[in-house]
Amino acid sequence: MQNTNTQHDTPTLHSQLHARHAIIKQSCEQATQRTDKPLIVGYHTALILQYIPTPAQCRNKSAIQTVDVPGMAKLWKAGITPHQWIIGSAESLVPILPKLYAFDLFHAWAQMAATSTFEQLIIMGDAIIQLLADAITVGIPDPGTPIHVRGSNITVRLSEELAGRLQHAQHSMAPDLTSTQSVVRIALGEFIKRPERYRGKSQCQKAYRHITGTALSPQETRTRLALTRHGLPEPECNITIRDLHFTSGAPVTVDLAWRTAKIAIEYDGDHHRTQRAQWMNDHQKRNLLQNNDWKVFVIDATALATDEARANFAFSVARALELRGTPTRFTPVARPW
Repeated sequence: MQNTNTQHDTPTLHSQLHARHAIIKQSCEQATQRTDKPLIVGYHTALILQYIPTPAQCRNKSAIQTVDVPGMAKLWKAGITPHQWIIGSAESLVPILPKLYAFDLFHAWAQMAATSTFEQLIIMGDAIIQLLADAITVGIPDPGTPIHVRGSNITVRLSEELAGRLQHAQHSMAPDLTSTQSVVRIALGEFIKRPERYRGKSQCQKAYRHITGTALSPQETRTRLALTRHGLPEPECNITIRDLHFTSGAPVTVDLAWRTAKIAIEYDGDHHRTQRAQWMNDHQKRNLLQNNDWKVFVIDATALATDEARANFAFSVARALELRGTPTRFTPVARPW
């Protein structure tokens, strides 16, 4: 299998994920010392332990989200009252510490559906597919085996159930069409189709239609959604521009693009302005693109902050696409989910 994305460094995001992971892991480890039973966590706790960006309102919570697994001993000690999750089992769990287990990424994502916005659910789904796709570039590992995530210093593990779903998805695809993103996305789709009912299932089904797993950050997903909800055609995410290379010889990549129209969008986080090496890299890249007839839109968080800002941004991109022969169905009001 090959990952179709071209990974680039996202130091700020990776450092944030590691910091949140360390804080939650320490809290969970302290909780395990107050009970003689295994601690099973889910929801945002499980996602953070497995390096997935979570909504801001979850990151500000200090409470550990524990879950009662059918058929396993209940945990009512140390002031902890678990949530109920009827579709999980021991096969859905990933070992984190000797007495700490987390629900795998598919289950934790579904658990978040009832309390997250639709956009947040899509963003987390994109992040899960991207992380797993970067972890299984060689093949599907055995459950519980540490997997190094390509392009980062992150290590994750698969539950028995998740490993089985990924293997089944891989075998169901034609060998010449297999990519890691498509394998993980198919496996997530099969998970959503399971017959059991749970709170937030309809939200998961609707969100799945908008999940591609190609974005490398939450803001890239927000950018993609802001454009498509205003009627623009789906852009490609994180593509390599053929025949364009930095002076170092490294290929040029862009965050979002329409190749035929030669229009690219680059999202700039704070580190693009504060880190000199990043700024110089961006400057060289954009000069290369513009000198080769690419039109580049550079945006930041302000372009996505309000409905009006997103509409204005989408209109500017739609106009550029139309002028370069790529039709759009732009609407000034975002389409409903």
